[in-house]
Amino acid sequence: MSEDKLRKMVDDAIQSVAHRDDATKIAKQEHEMEMKASGQKLRDIVLPRLLAAQKAWDGKLKLDITDNSDKFSSGENGVRTNPSIKATVSGRHPAAYVFITHSPGYASVQEGIGANRSTVYKFQVNELIDFTEAKIDEILQDLVHTATGLKSR
Repeated sequence: MSEDKLRKMVDDAIQSVAHRDDATKIAKQEHEMEMKASGQKLRDIVLPRLLAAQKAWDGKLKLDITDNSDKFSSGENGVRTNPSIKATVSGRHPAAYVFITHSPGYASVQEGIGANRSTVYKFQVNELIDFTEAKIDEILQDLVHTATGLKSR
């Protein structure tokens, strides 16, 4: 092989890696934008109903709302932070549900606080469009029942 072919071999490989890295970076940026838009949609759908419940329950039951719907990150080590809104009720038995979007348009409800959360399938939430006012009220009702002791844990 001539030296030109050998140089071209290395140059082509380096260029291919650069193109791949650029494509990966662009895809990651697009995904981040999609997730932030999904987080905004989560906020638009869920937060007004939670705020209405917080106001309606004032003086009777404390509803804390933690809005992380604008948070999304995907770390180098694979740890992801997805847009979410946490509703925590303090009462005889504190309870918490997290409304979370996992990928653009898809969502779930998780029960618990911190790393020990688990997905709650009984609410049948798979997509953001599943978060209707009636569905959010069903979740809030469950929170009230847990916090007041009507529902066993």
